[in-house]
Amino acid sequence: MQELKLCWLYPSTSYLHGERGSFLALQKIAENLEIPCKAEIVELGEPFDPLDYDVILHSPSEESTFARVVEELTPVKDKLIKFIDEGRPLIVVGNTINLYSKHLLNNEGKLLEGLGILDTRSVGRDSVYGDDLYYLCDYNGKEFKNFGIQIQLFDLFENNEQAFGRLIYGFGNNGTSGGEGIKLKNSIFTNSLGPFLLLNPWITQEVLRVALKNRGEVLENELDFELEEKSRQAKVEFLKRKKSALDRSKLEES
Repeated sequence: MQELKLCWLYPSTSYLHGERGSFLALQKIAENLEIPCKAEIVELGEPFDPLDYDVILHSPSEESTFARVVEELTPVKDKLIKFIDEGRPLIVVGNTINLYSKHLLNNEGKLLEGLGILDTRSVGRDSVYGDDLYYLCDYNGKEFKNFGIQIQLFDLFENNEQAFGRLIYGFGNNGTSGGEGIKLKNSIFTNSLGPFLLLNPWITQEVLRVALKNRGEVLENELDFELEEKSRQAKVEFLKRKKSALDRSKLEES
């Protein structure tokens, strides 16, 4: 089996909410699946060619770093688009999604230029929103129920993009559309923290399956997530009992 190359992009600025755990989850689940991997970190100012990698993780960032990161990625924007178009998984987590929008309007009314890879609009919130997040998603032809934590600094408006998930409970992209995140081919842009790939290991397994398929390989092994499924269901039962101003009617169906 060919070695997969995994990249954690700019961890010195994209380190919030424990999402280092997502990079560790990628490596550990690959190890459990007996997939040889090489994990690399790329920092700001270092050479970066997206097409050198099979999976790229871009985790949550401080808003104060957005302009610098957009400046850094703009020269490789076409390669990032090619990476996505080829079906390779780019996993973008938390408020870093907004860097990939066309424009960002922060809560002070300042308009910032994004990478424009997503046909989305990001608008800064007057207050930070935080709560649980539970949603259905389709990935690699399979349906999953994912759980996470959301800390929202910007509202994301999908425009013509396809949402990654459909809310069962939570705020999602903007509190009104019912969508969670964005999906472009096999790339995921999600508000879901947790860490995302640790809390939802079935997605991590599918990301690795897709990466292998892109190399002409087939994933022979399947991991047992019975314990993680029980953990997810325990969280759902908690959601049913907690005080919340959000709609919980869909929880009974889950």
